[in-house]
Amino acid sequence: MAKWNMATRKSDTDVAESIIDRAKKRLRLSTPTRAGDDYYLPGLKQFGDAYDRYHLQTDGKGDWGCSCYSHYGGEFRQEKVCSHSEAVALHFNLPCQRTLPLKEKPEQRESEEKEPELLAPEQPTPDHPCDILDIPPQYTEWRPYQRETVEWLVRRLKNGNKFNVLEAPTGSGKSLDAIAAVKLTGLKAIYIVSTRQLQQQLANDFPGTIIIWGREHYPCPRFPGTDLTAADCTHRKHAPCPKIGQCPYKQQKRKALTANLVITNYSFALHEMNYVGGLSGRLQVDDEGDLVEGEIMKFMSLILTQRQLERCEIEPPKFKTKLDAWLEWVRPTLEKVGRQNNE
Repeated sequence: MAKWNMATRKSDTDVAESIIDRAKKRLRLSTPTRAGDDYYLPGLKQFGDAYDRYHLQTDGKGDWGCSCYSHYGGEFRQEKVCSHSEAVALHFNLPCQRTLPLKEKPEQRESEEKEPELLAPEQPTPDHPCDILDIPPQYTEWRPYQRETVEWLVRRLKNGNKFNVLEAPTGSGKSLDAIAAVKLTGLKAIYIVSTRQLQQQLANDFPGTIIIWGREHYPCPRFPGTDLTAADCTHRKHAPCPKIGQCPYKQQKRKALTANLVITNYSFALHEMNYVGGLSGRLQVDDEGDLVEGEIMKFMSLILTQRQLERCEIEPPKFKTKLDAWLEWVRPTLEKVGRQNNE
């Protein structure tokens, strides 16, 4: 299949109506800014934007450079004009006939990779941790460097930095650092730990928080005195459970959805955010971040017994060290196992 040749793009072509409509929709949701010869437009998730901000420049005659083309190398972009450049052109009443990859100067790119300037918090950090909303009274003093750490986290979060890594020794107060920063920013957050024991420990240390774990840890109110749990629930719209209003899992889930800070474990969080989505979109605090990879691997693992392999006539992929080979192997394998389970 022929690739789009950037060199053949002509600037005397009318902009497609769909691009203009998309640009106008962008302007209803965001406002471009200008700094000298540089223009910036916020990215919008609902438009499929992969970046939080796009950098644009123009020659003033209709040719634009946009960082969205630079990100994709120009090979996958079939439009002669991107909606980013059209939106900026409409806002500043400038011509727009063609978009090309943005040619940034080396010094500009280097400056963009530097740590953004960290502005001072809008409000000073209290002298005592317990003066922060919902921080228990026993936290009367900051440990060494703890206050500075909280201020660093608050600045990073307010500056829009999505990924922040805090590494500190055991016992230095990382949990208080994270929770204090969450409270000072006012963001809704989900605090994820590896075990239920750690959940309970955090809940004891910070009584105002909500903890939630998997359905199997909540007894079924319909059949008290049995081993049945919320994981065994058969409640459906067409067959409602008469005790659904008394279900401890449902009650705790409602509290979690409205709480500003929820403490849970990786197993529950991964299932909830990937299949349910109720706790998605929050600031996510991953405790013991070095365990995250292993938790994701456990969540994504496919376990087959020797009996299943034999009954379904499943052979391992030919190239066991190649990821593509395993990806091609997974789908037909799941289909075979599914058919076998339904028989």
